[in-house]
Amino acid sequence: MVAEWELEEVDVFVNRVANSQVKHFYPTAAAKYTGLPLHLVFERLLKLVDSKKLVLKWEIRCPSYGCGRTVDTTDKLADKVGEELQCVCGEDIEVITDIIFPVFELNPEYKEHIKKKGSSRTLVLREKRITSPGTPVSLSSKELVSQDSKALLEKHAPPQIINHITVHGDFRGNIQGEIEMTDNRRNMSGNNFGGANFSGNVNFQGDDVRQTQTVHKSPIDDAFLAFIEEIKKMPDSQEKKDALSDVEAMQEAVKNGNLDRAKRIYGLLSNAVRDTAAGMTIAKLLGFIAGA
Repeated sequence: MVAEWELEEVDVFVNRVANSQVKHFYPTAAAKYTGLPLHLVFERLLKLVDSKKLVLKWEIRCPSYGCGRTVDTTDKLADKVGEELQCVCGEDIEVITDIIFPVFELNPEYKEHIKKKGSSRTLVLREKRITSPGTPVSLSSKELVSQDSKALLEKHAPPQIINHITVHGDFRGNIQGEIEMTDNRRNMSGNNFGGANFSGNVNFQGDDVRQTQTVHKSPIDDAFLAFIEEIKKMPDSQEKKDALSDVEAMQEAVKNGNLDRAKRIYGLLSNAVRDTAAGMTIAKLLGFIAGA
């Protein structure tokens, strides 16, 4: 468990920003500075919004492959849900969690207070100066939102968005539906085993039965496994964590038959991730780019 005094390092970061040239920042910048998990940093930042030290805004970014421009920035996200937006690249945009990026600014009054308070002191050591706003991270990232910060977000985002946020640490199995297996009852109806095909004599209800069963994977399943393995070989960084989270969300979208969502997520991946051999294979199999 992270101690309160460790979380206060986020407050220190915010005060450093007040004495820097940085106009806004993403949660990743504070996570990098403090070394704390992203979801805990985001939660702390939301509390600083509530205490009027920070202002929370939302960047809506183009999901088109190779674009990623900021189409709009707003402090009233509810006003944008359902609105038809269009990027200068021509992409029509639906406002969903994949393309919503929280960004923070200092409350001007608090910034002035900190600058006056620190005016008579020696400035921060060079290695601790804040020079970058960090890397954008969307609300769809499984690393960003904790259960507590999701509750805090209810003040700032509409239910249509809140209900589609995946909380850090949530377990989402591939088996859908309720599985009831007691000594006398085994109800397997209504379950979907992630699209896997079973062949042979499968005993779901026998007692003390040991079985070996082959689950046949599709080429796209193999491609996703290879893609994830390639990303895992990358040096540890926030980009690596975000990429793993995004690829998992992309894989889930494909399983659900939502290729438009999968394509939007793919477009948010960095060039370094997309250009891997497995990344190119995924894009070809899903028709995002022309095959060889």
